[in-house]
Amino acid sequence: MIAAWGCGTGCVSGAVIDARSGRVHFPKEFNALAVAYSNDEYADPLEYRKNSRMLILRGVPGTASDSDPDGESGTYYYEWRNEKFRLIRFVKNKD
Repeated sequence: MIAAWGCGTGCVSGAVIDARSGRVHFPKEFNALAVAYSNDEYADPLEYRKNSRMLILRGVPGTASDSDPDGESGTYYYEWRNEKFRLIRFVKNKD
């Protein structure tokens, strides 16, 4: 299960909650995910299904700390495995 909340204009944070154990995970990709709500391309910054390990993230994933550089804007496809996201594919936004 994914829980998400706003952290400011154009920003979403979140967590992954294990429905069986109740354990909560705060992956770095959900640390202030940058999104552009005014752009139709980012209508749904997080797309997932409760019966799947796949997450589609649209925007710029968060970072582990303020000292990490920002990533590229685009669509990121992740698989949730071993309590972390593994990047499967990245499609850069058209400029």
